[in-house]
This record gives sequence, structure tokens and C-alpha cells, in this order.
Amino acid sequence: MQLAFNNRNDIDYQNKLNKLLKDVFFDFQFWYDLNLWDERYESYSIIENDEIISNICVYKTEILFEGRKYPALSFGAVATRQNYRGRGLSPAFQKRCQG
Repeated sequence: MQLAFNNRNDIDYQNKLNKLLKDVFFDFQFWYDLNLWDERYESYSIIENDEIISNICVYKTEILFEGRKYPALSFGAVATRQNYRGRGLSPAFQKRCQG
């Protein structure tokens, strides 16, 4: 099992991530085709046997509140394969995100 990080348009990584997302949610290929993955969008994945088994994405953005902009984070594409749920994978993400 390994942790992976991606914040660019890596086609191989996108294909692996989309395979997970299709199995858990729906096909995200349209999102890649629109080239919406830029340097503000980070993906953290757990990979086993060359397959992404769990993922969380972080989008660095801004929010507007009372006329002022504030930095913000949006979490998305949170998915874990059914047969890996309940195994305590979230501490691995926490360790990776803390650096």
C-alpha cells in the first residue's frame, strides 16, 4: 500500500482515479475533458496493486464574505472502495497531509 499525491494533468493517474470514482459515484471523465484540474486541485490517494482504493481531493479557493475574500479549502472526490471501508485508512491521509 502506498500514498500518492497529484495536482497536475497526469493521464494515467486520472484514469486510475476515474475508475474508483465511477465505481463509487459516476464517471468524472467530463471534468478532465474540460481541463478543470489545475494547480489548485490536489488529489491524495491510497494505492494498492496499482489501483486507487481510497481518495480525497482538496481544492484551494477563496470565499467572499461581507465583501472580503478569504482563503478556503473545499474537499471533494472522497471515495473508498467498498471492500476497503472500515479499515482505518483515514490516518494514512492525515499523516500525508501533515507532511
